[in-house]
Amino acid sequence: MTRPRLSMAGFATLLLLVFSSIPATAETLGPDPALAPEQVVAIQLEALQNNDEPTPNAGIRQTFALAHPANKRVTGPLPRFERMIRTPAYAPLLGHAAHEIERLGGDESVVRFKVVVDLQSGKTLEYLWEVRRVLDGPDKGAWLTTRVSAPVEGGQAI
Repeated sequence: MTRPRLSMAGFATLLLLVFSSIPATAETLGPDPALAPEQVVAIQLEALQNNDEPTPNAGIRQTFALAHPANKRVTGPLPRFERMIRTPAYAPLLGHAAHEIERLGGDESVVRFKVVVDLQSGKTLEYLWEVRRVLDGPDKGAWLTTRVSAPVEGGQAI
């Protein structure tokens, strides 16, 4: 009995099918002076909204990557940061339905945002999100998150 042979074109098609079915891994974005403060907050919120894409906790890792060094000294290393994100104050950010970012004000070194998060449950939470420009070191010039408040229920003043 002879086995059917796969042509070179058939083999190439088979490889293409196999490799195209493997999800691409998104790279974690690091500090970048080209990112505006709003972009940093948006990247973090979108990452948390889709936390387990493309891999489990990818959103938490992305959020930590854009945390200010001063923030990382308090909330890090990464395993500690992951535990913090899963506390009642921040866990609602994981898999939230939608978010809005409103710039509250700032200057050349710090910008604050009101972040309104709509949860899958229909509840709304508001956070105060703060980013600061890194003044020295390898990330000099990059805007990174220094603080995220505990949430208040939507409609209450921040």
